[in-house]
Amino acid sequence: MEYMETKMHEIKKLACTNMLADFQDVTCMGSMGVTFLVGIYTSVIQKPGGRFVLAGVIPHVQHVLDLTRLSTVIPLATDLASGLAVLRTEAPAGSRALTSNVPASL
Repeated sequence: MEYMETKMHEIKKLACTNMLADFQDVTCMGSMGVTFLVGIYTSVIQKPGGRFVLAGVIPHVQHVLDLTRLSTVIPLATDLASGLAVLRTEAPAGSRALTSNVPASL
């Protein structure tokens, strides 16, 4: 839990307005992972022009996102290339982008 809190603080400190989270290696996600995801998502989108996209979500994790209804709130992309395309087409000028590799088990 301490690792996740530290990592969340580090990511928030970057103050990015655009973030692409690569979930292709995330094989499972529990309540701490959901908390982590919501924390990062809200910190990004609360900034003017903030955008957050999840890429490469596998079916098991997609199920968790569906159960929590996060899949109706957080934009999903099939892979990194399509996620970057979403950020590039909708990102306001001058915003900072971060591509984040998420730990395999949230």
